Amino acid sequence: MKKITFYGKDFSRLDGAKYSLDDSSEKEVVDNERLKLLNTFCTSYNIVDLLFPKDNALFNKYVGVFRIQELKFEEETYDVTLEISCRFDQDDKAFFLSAMLLCLTNDELHFIKPEVNVSFHQVMDIFLLFMFKKQLAEAAEKGIFRKYQRFESNDGRPHGTIDIARHIRENMGLNNGRIAYHYRELTADNPVNRLILAACKRLREKFSPLCETYIDRDESVCSTLNMLQTELGYSKTDVRSIVKENLRPITHPYFLEYEDLRKTCLKILRDERVSIFDAEGSEETDAIYFNITELWEKYLEFQFIKLGLEKGSEFLPQKRVIFLTSLEQDGKGIDKEAKPDFLFQKGKQNIAILDAKFKPQWKERRNEFLTADIDECIRNLVVFWARRTGVIYPSDNSESKLEEFNIVDLEDHRRLFDVVEVAVPETKGKTFGAWREELDKNVSHILGRYLEKLDGL
Repeated sequence: MKKITFYGKDFSRLDGAKYSLDDSSEKEVVDNERLKLLNTFCTSYNIVDLLFPKDNALFNKYVGVFRIQELKFEEETYDVTLEISCRFDQDDKAFFLSAMLLCLTNDELHFIKPEVNVSFHQVMDIFLLFMFKKQLAEAAEKGIFRKYQRFESNDGRPHGTIDIARHIRENMGLNNGRIAYHYRELTADNPVNRLILAACKRLREKFSPLCETYIDRDESVCSTLNMLQTELGYSKTDVRSIVKENLRPITHPYFLEYEDLRKTCLKILRDERVSIFDAEGSEETDAIYFNITELWEKYLEFQFIKLGLEKGSEFLPQKRVIFLTSLEQDGKGIDKEAKPDFLFQKGKQNIAILDAKFKPQWKERRNEFLTADIDECIRNLVVFWARRTGVIYPSDNSESKLEEFNIVDLEDHRRLFDVVEVAVPETKGKTFGAWREELDKNVSHILGRYLEKLDGL
């Protein structure tokens, strides 16, 4: 089987993706077909928007690791991995992604130390550790996952159902007083809990110091793991077998919290060579990814809150308003909703709307990509009766900028369209702490300028 790994950036072209091969793969063959293979991989993956909707030659808004271990292509079988990192992260320094995730988790990922150069793979693995602990705590609130399991025994204390054939085979002619039987028991000794312990063991092998400070100090999580260890004992079941036992989703209505935990555990053990085609809906078991546009929006929300809106404006993230609806009672498919990312008010008056954007076309001012964004902003301006609308996006320019554009012929009132550009620092020669401090300073400065504009309304 040929094994290939592709490396791309968010919103970048597929034909710009680099790749590497294992020793057993034929470079010449892959070179000739790599773009077709990559496109097949992307279109086969169970993520609708993995590629940009308007141009399937572009990666879209996701960063992360995606893998299909048995991809059929041109009468060959490939083991394909796709790593999409953030375009602002260079030299294997995942600074931008780390900063976004820290805000998403309310800085609970405190073990991303400011003095280190955290890599893309380290961020992926560390976030799995965070998710494991968080999801285990949530699932444990429902109690230990228990499931009816079938057990077989052969002794003098029968209960359940006698296995006549097995009894004859094992006990016939022997005056041992034993009876072969089987029984069902609601027990914690089941595949799900074995998976949890296996994932925890793998995390301890990879991140022993982090587990000691982040998991072992959590009384609730530690108690749950100790209970599982006590009830299951020290089973030496092969990890690959545990993974195969857990490829089907958990559907028990009471234990649905364990389904997310199951997926995370499988990702932690993703280096086990188990085909994703062994399970229903299995594509989800070989991916960990983030919507970078949503992370950017959450980061800006965090920064607005941190600023405290000292100028007196009220900040409302994602207020929804239905602006188009049917007058007929049986009207279907007519309702339309406006949902700007950020809404600013003074008193009860809507004064400004700001939408977080991430695609690089805003820096490049490629109008064919921006028309829909501008139209949406103008529509929201009308729906909310605001004075200003606009977008805010990151760029690799050296300075942050705030540009104002007039919206003409709108009831003879001066309305403005704001284009707010946030400068993302270079990572070269910097630790994560120094880089993040510079980014936060840039953001705070430009958001402060924007709020001063609102103060004048």
